[in-house]
Amino acid sequence: MDLVHDHHHCGEENSKDREDYAHVANSDLLRCLRVESSSSSSSQRSLRKGEERIAWLRSQLVGSDVEFETPFAGCRRLVYADQTASGRCLHYIENYIIQHVLPIYGNTHTEDSFVGSKITRMVHEAAAYVKRCMGAGPEDALVFCGAGASAAVKRLQEVMGIAVPSTVRSRMVQALRDEERWVVFVGPYEHHSNLLSWRQSTAEVVEIGVDGEGLLDVSALRRELARHGRAGRPMIGSFSACSNVTGIVTDTRAVARILHRHGAFACFDFAARSCPPFHASMDLVHDHHHCGEENSKDREDYAHVANSELLRGLRVESSSSSSQRNLCEGEERIAWLRSELVGSDVEFKTPFAGRRRLVYADQTASGRCLHYIENYIIQHVLPIYGNTHTEDSFVGSEITRMVREAAAYVKRCMGVGPEDALLFCGAGASAAVKRLQEVMGIAVPSTVRGRMVQALRDEERWVVFVGPYEHHSNLLSWRQSTAEVVEIGVDSEGLLDVRALRRELARHGRAGRPMIGSFSACSNVTGIVTDTRAVARILHRHGAFACFDFAARSKKDTLYYESIEEREDGGTPPIIQKIRVALAFWVKSYVGCHVIGCRERLHAESALRFLLANPNIIILGNTQVMRLPIFSFLVFPRDENTDENENKKKPLHGRFVAKLLNDLFGIQARGGCACAGPYGHHLLGVDRELSLRIRSAIQQGYTGLKPGWTRVSFCYYMSKEECSFILSAIDFAASYGHRFLSLYRFDWLTGDWTFRRRCVSKHRTMPEYVAKVFDQGEKIRGSVTSREILTDKEKEKNSADARLFQTYLESAKMIAFSLPEFSEPCIDVPAEVDRSLILFRI
Repeated sequence: MDLVHDHHHCGEENSKDREDYAHVANSDLLRCLRVESSSSSSSQRSLRKGEERIAWLRSQLVGSDVEFETPFAGCRRLVYADQTASGRCLHYIENYIIQHVLPIYGNTHTEDSFVGSKITRMVHEAAAYVKRCMGAGPEDALVFCGAGASAAVKRLQEVMGIAVPSTVRSRMVQALRDEERWVVFVGPYEHHSNLLSWRQSTAEVVEIGVDGEGLLDVSALRRELARHGRAGRPMIGSFSACSNVTGIVTDTRAVARILHRHGAFACFDFAARSCPPFHASMDLVHDHHHCGEENSKDREDYAHVANSELLRGLRVESSSSSSQRNLCEGEERIAWLRSELVGSDVEFKTPFAGRRRLVYADQTASGRCLHYIENYIIQHVLPIYGNTHTEDSFVGSEITRMVREAAAYVKRCMGVGPEDALLFCGAGASAAVKRLQEVMGIAVPSTVRGRMVQALRDEERWVVFVGPYEHHSNLLSWRQSTAEVVEIGVDSEGLLDVRALRRELARHGRAGRPMIGSFSACSNVTGIVTDTRAVARILHRHGAFACFDFAARSKKDTLYYESIEEREDGGTPPIIQKIRVALAFWVKSYVGCHVIGCRERLHAESALRFLLANPNIIILGNTQVMRLPIFSFLVFPRDENTDENENKKKPLHGRFVAKLLNDLFGIQARGGCACAGPYGHHLLGVDRELSLRIRSAIQQGYTGLKPGWTRVSFCYYMSKEECSFILSAIDFAASYGHRFLSLYRFDWLTGDWTFRRRCVSKHRTMPEYVAKVFDQGEKIRGSVTSREILTDKEKEKNSADARLFQTYLESAKMIAFSLPEFSEPCIDVPAEVDRSLILFRI
């Protein structure tokens, strides 16, 4: 993939940007944003202040000074007049995301690490703010759906239980009683996204026309509501708040009142109209320096990257995993990649000894972002961003070309043939599996699943084979579909039981059933790899389709269903997402698959050797087979003085170990079951009886009893120093982690571990150690240089990192030695909790 035009990299000098940024950063208007964000309906705001804020907004538009060549008289300034289709982006928002979100980006399904808790809080605050802006009450739900109004309407239909595959729609409609079948009222101004999908559902669609003035015919709406209301039908009105053709506005409040009086729900599509009036104010988070405001650290890093020979070479070379590339070149490219990581120098406060450098070891859940890609998007995509459904304008034709080239590049990277289709589905593997089920015609609402299954003949009903390593996204949604799910277990070596798969394929194949195998290419718990080529051959020999979830592993081969890509895109397709994923594939190609594979094997082998040498650490899964550097483990402290203790032979809680790694060392690990419940039961030896008892306790509110482990992953771009530090920290937790139990409070309802600061004073020497450790850490932190990618400076930085990490380890030992080695159980157990269900040390 060649880079577009003259992309100046990662903060390269741009005097025009600097002048604009300096003006905006120093303006009184921008500074006042921290203090005031009052609603637009305030009668006290003067017109002049409103005009000033509009001027600020214009100064923030990305692409406001773009010019392009025309057939007549040279260049023309781009004047964007298609906001009805797609809005414009703001430098302010893009820079805020880069400065405050991406550095701590991670998965939200944990509270045990700094990244997990921080990003979870930000997401919750953002959602709560949007709800306040929209006037939503505490009992209302806000669902983020993805690609525009099309996705929102589709999600609403799923919630209503009326979204069904077209192949079974007629049978479903016939099976419904009148009082069960929804009536949907739509208006005359509807976009296809708010019309066609309703027609394809099980609902009866009633189209309300226009009156004599060309407005929504309210009288006709009342008549239809009364008629269907008398029949006891469930009803909803779904209207455009504004026509995207004429701009005619619907009086949404008046229409909503009419619908509610007749017992109908009200739904409005605001895609072509300004959103409803705001009802909330919001202060900016932390110390966000605005839109290019002076930041010497950023300027130094950017200038270094922009001037490096390695980065300049990106314009010329984009070779694939050539075996002729020498290891030295691969290491240089890995060094460049590390220099581009957003958030590589983030630090945060911990309960012990001040601050810690963030060391991210949870790439299995969420990867890291790159300055290079983010800056590319801002400089080359957002300035000409617009809807792709036109070739008549510069913006439409240019962005359409970029999206098509991006999709074509990703298809080439994945070995997709000319007859195959590549669908961009949105939020990870969950969305991809759900889209596949929709294409297969087996995704149905849970409310009608039973009747649908009964209505299907055997030869119509799909059989889906899933493996033992499946993430919930590749298991639960299959169970909720109309398919019959056959779970293939593990063999004696802990691998996919291929013999059992062959038996089940032969049995269902003889019955003429349509079949598909949907398997994880790699376990996100143990890192054990599935031989996807071998499994695909077995499936194909029996006439079954093959599908693999590569969320935890790089792609080697993938099967795609033939379809029409344009049909699958919504009214506003995932434009930026397609270009971003193409850039991600380009970076992978630039580094080289051979280099990535070598480093992953090196990390996996060295980590296994180290962890297996500690008898207190149990690595889950077969350690003798091919696996990626993903390790889930249990920590079993020594059991001296616990002969009669209920803690005997119990591991530390997986989330407690993750919390210790975070608080003592800054390491972002994952505790819990990693959304792989069935495989977790097998790994932990939880039988059905125990599982049901634990589930019963969880249903009573005691989520903390849920069994689990601690997981770390070693990404290929990690340095030796980081890998060694993570392993040493795990070794420390296995040797001394139990000493820290008395310093934490366990919440039986949530499973959270919280540091109890007042407990520090109970240990006489501990405050002295903490103070001494803090002083040492400050000295070492000051000697660590900023990101570099030249070889000599890379070595110097790694040496400084090693010294810093060694200080963290030594300080942790000093604190551990100030704590008693063994103590009685220090966590109170609620009377309602069955102690035999406590599978961890307390």
